[in-house]
Amino acid sequence: MNKIFSKFMKNMLIGLSCLVVFFLSIRWLLPDLKETPCVLKRDFVGHSYIGIVKKKYVDTKQHSYPIVEILNQKDSILKLNLVLEKNRIYNKISEGAYLYKLEGADSVFIMKGDKKIFIGKASYGCND
Repeated sequence: MNKIFSKFMKNMLIGLSCLVVFFLSIRWLLPDLKETPCVLKRDFVGHSYIGIVKKKYVDTKQHSYPIVEILNQKDSILKLNLVLEKNRIYNKISEGAYLYKLEGADSVFIMKGDKKIFIGKASYGCND
């Protein structure tokens, strides 16, 4: 009886150890969700969005992300995803407007003729 109990405990310890290693490796491999706003901000600042707003919509197939599609000067469609953006820039953009946002900047403008009209700074709640 003592041998059976000993074998059972050994197998249980091995199983628990494997389970702990599995969960620790999953935690190590997955990104920290607290970093998501900082990643989104870096992505936004790292791109240039200059062109005519062709379409804006909430992508219900992709977790209801607010998307702005911009036709740039190269006749390419750029998709601007404004998920988690706190200053509601999405609501200030209208279809047909000429959007102007330079790479390296977080300020967004609408062009009216030759004038740049400031509509806001993108804020993701990240101070990096």
